[in-house]
Amino acid sequence: LDPAASLYEWEFRMPESPRRGVLWTVLALLLSIVLVWQAAYAFRTDLIILLPQTRSYYMRLCETLGCTIGLPTLSNLLHIEASDLKAVDPSYPNEIELLVSVRNRASIELAYPAFELTLTNSLEQAIARRVFLPSEYLPPAAQLGGLKAGAELPVQLFLDTGSLRAAGYRL
Repeated sequence: LDPAASLYEWEFRMPESPRRGVLWTVLALLLSIVLVWQAAYAFRTDLIILLPQTRSYYMRLCETLGCTIGLPTLSNLLHIEASDLKAVDPSYPNEIELLVSVRNRASIELAYPAFELTLTNSLEQAIARRVFLPSEYLPPAAQLGGLKAGAELPVQLFLDTGSLRAAGYRL
């Protein structure tokens, strides 16, 4: 025997059975398919934006599954064209009117936005904040659709600020 051969230890393993390797491969493939289906379902609105030709497939799928396909909410493509906050009647300073005009700069129809109005004092510190959902500023019939591509949405809200004495606002 060679004395150098004793320095090495050899480990012998039995090879894995081919059936077990195939089973793991099939299981991994099935789990990958399920993951892709879950992602396609969870991001269906985004995928319809990226691949408009998939809309008909998603419509059929959602009829079967009972899901809905909402309009995209891409707030970075909505632009406040104009806004104004003023007293309705100078003798009632707590009753104010908020006028907002929002334009959809996207090439697709978008979901109506929610507005966050922050009333500020003379030092620009927030004294009150409220979020207005589409259900609060749109008539029920208009809530079914969305803001068409390139369209402008005028919003008019009458508010009672109570005892707050707001000097400014952020929208």
